[in-house]
Amino acid sequence: MPLEKALHSPRVHPLEEGISLEIVDEVSWNQDDSMYFSQLGYTVEMKRLPGQFGRIHGVMLDTLTGEWIGCADPDWEGTAAFPNLE
Repeated sequence: MPLEKALHSPRVHPLEEGISLEIVDEVSWNQDDSMYFSQLGYTVEMKRLPGQFGRIHGVMLDTLTGEWIGCADPDWEGTAAFPNLE
């Protein structure tokens, strides 16, 4: 999955007795997902709370082009930037 798409994907958090699925306005798990995990035997919790899950700013190297790619978590504060080395 491309870095930007991964950062825009909903998050899951392990709990002692199951899993918690992230609910965010534009991107979230849904009731079908919850039912799927429940059928697998997980106790599922779904909450709409800002900043409850890990926030990530990612950097990766495209090994085909040699280009560095940086992305900031769209659901949190901050930006992704790079130094101008020229």
